[in-house]
Amino acid sequence: MTSLSIQKKFDLAKKEVEGGDITTGYFIAENNKTYETHYTNSDWEKYCNTMKENYPEAFDRYYNCPGGEMKKYYDDRWRQWMPPKMASYGSSSRFIYESSRQIPSFRFEEGLPIGFPGYGKEAEASLDGFYEPKCIYVEAKCHEFYNALNTEFKNKYEEFYNYLVNATGGVFKFNVNNGIKKPTVKFSWQMTPITQFDLKQVLCHLLGIAKKTLQDAGKHVPTFI
Repeated sequence: MTSLSIQKKFDLAKKEVEGGDITTGYFIAENNKTYETHYTNSDWEKYCNTMKENYPEAFDRYYNCPGGEMKKYYDDRWRQWMPPKMASYGSSSRFIYESSRQIPSFRFEEGLPIGFPGYGKEAEASLDGFYEPKCIYVEAKCHEFYNALNTEFKNKYEEFYNYLVNATGGVFKFNVNNGIKKPTVKFSWQMTPITQFDLKQVLCHLLGIAKKTLQDAGKHVPTFI
């Protein structure tokens, strides 16, 4: 197992701890490939049916969310079909769903517009969870820390990044790499590269929470976990 990435080792270890068979997995006929870090096709179908029967609102939110957590999808980067994201034992969506599904009034996949005017359709941040009674927003992570990020750079965020550079006196910095396929951006704090933490995603979440709070005229004080 020494040739495997740390993230895949984590996924397989988690699968084994939870009683899964690491010699089996989700089979994609189009690729003729089995993904051992995931549920088998039949186990995933049972998982979905159980969710739909016992937690229909959660099922609806995950099944119809923009991220397509519960559906097989085509990955343009790798040019192949991939198993449902939530079928992975290392899925953060699966992690927060199983941790929070019995909490009354807890909503999964909460969308918040982030409000960048003048750039076409308004982008929307997707929070993993929202506990409305106490206005608590949640972003969950499971296996993501075990893989270095490759964040796509989009021009509409450049003004915001520059604002953060100025507001922190240069403690925060960003660097754009205009690669062959897509431009990417890397961040640093006090000259230390941020590699395992999805800072761009967190910034978007904070923008969404801030806009929602302003729209509510400060009636609720949000907490972001």
